[in-house]
Amino acid sequence: MTFTNIGYAGTVTDVGWAQLIPWAGGSEYCIPDADSFRANSAPGDRNVDISPGTAAGHGVLVESDSSVTINLPSVSSGSRWDLIALRRIWGTATSSVVRVAGGAAKAIPSILHNPGVEDFQPLWLLRVAAGQTTIQEFCDLRAFVGNGGAWGRDDLVRSYLTRVGTVITIGTVRWERRIDALGSAVWIRAGTGVGNYTPPQTTRITFIESGSGVNLSSSTDTQVLKLGVTIAEAGLVDIHARLWWHSDGFNSAGTFRLKYGAVNGTEVDRFRSHNNASGSDVPVFVDLFARVALPAGITNFYLTGQRESAGNDIDVDDCSLSAWATS
Repeated sequence: MTFTNIGYAGTVTDVGWAQLIPWAGGSEYCIPDADSFRANSAPGDRNVDISPGTAAGHGVLVESDSSVTINLPSVSSGSRWDLIALRRIWGTATSSVVRVAGGAAKAIPSILHNPGVEDFQPLWLLRVAAGQTTIQEFCDLRAFVGNGGAWGRDDLVRSYLTRVGTVITIGTVRWERRIDALGSAVWIRAGTGVGNYTPPQTTRITFIESGSGVNLSSSTDTQVLKLGVTIAEAGLVDIHARLWWHSDGFNSAGTFRLKYGAVNGTEVDRFRSHNNASGSDVPVFVDLFARVALPAGITNFYLTGQRESAGNDIDVDDCSLSAWATS
């Protein structure tokens, strides 16, 4: 990979200035298009190919003419998140794509940020796992800056574009870097107008619905529905159960619960509903909601129910379970 650098001492011509200012003049870091410094899997164990392209940072525009392949070392256990960055050294007027070793947490590792001396522009965060020969996850850290606005794919971009006054959209959410009443720099989630709030983006992860005719004849907690929720990384998930039930003999009470883990495992009391249908055969409508912080991987949720100690069977006319993620 050969780099052309515009911005180091003695490298700026009239033509170079016209190229440099539109990209390097409006943001600390900038990638002008989706193909520049793109990361792709490459042949060989844990190899990544970084495509050629253009990148600007702290007054230096870098243009590369070919791709470079970087190897990520293996990890003995668990996972490791490595950073791919564009390194600039002003003393030697050189730029290069480098790997910076990270840790188990999905975070940008400690890097030099000393414009005019040595500086690292974050490009990608890559996860390698023990026993795996391929890169398990690609996290795009590039900041795309255009005419008066910036956009990024991952929220970690906000961890290095921290200058007060920064306005950046991550996905579909706009953020503004401001100073609060205590004098601290903070990120404020903004809407389409200054001061407006953009509601969280909600996506249904999974859904299951039963037919009718589930019968609960025992006072022992019995599984009605099971829903497996899979998430890529730890976060909050909303669970919603909805059902209609009635007592065959007009005199039974019923209890329904949202649980997670094994059947009859962890029960959270605030996810429980008790209704007494005595004296009427009219179906009872029940809504149960739970907001749970889940780890990465699969968590099973269960809608369970029971007929209480006296009375006739409980008939569940219809029921459903849904899982939603909010970002």
